[in-house]
Amino acid sequence: MLDLTPIFKEMFEGIQTASERFTVIDDEHIADETTGLKYHLYSEWRNQPPKITIQGEELINAMQLTPKEGHFLKQVKKMLDEHFAGVNRKKMLELYEANKEPTLKGKLNVKKK
Repeated sequence: MLDLTPIFKEMFEGIQTASERFTVIDDEHIADETTGLKYHLYSEWRNQPPKITIQGEELINAMQLTPKEGHFLKQVKKMLDEHFAGVNRKKMLELYEANKEPTLKGKLNVKKK
């Protein structure tokens, strides 16, 4: 069986170095601009296995990956999750700080119905 690990390693490194070959679409999707492949790395809570498609058609699914290949895709997903979690946490903090109202010490901020 052909080993796809080098491709996944290159993708991992390409994302880290902002290579033009790999475009991060969102926290679950990566596009390979050279081959036209799209990597679908779904979050575990979705209960959907990862898959690789070309022009909307499934090319490879998680069941067809070796444990080593699956491990590298999980590392890519982990990197995406950590990046987007950091971005979203920063955005939340910025929104909070921009909209923080001074409160009186010892008083509760309770909205009246």
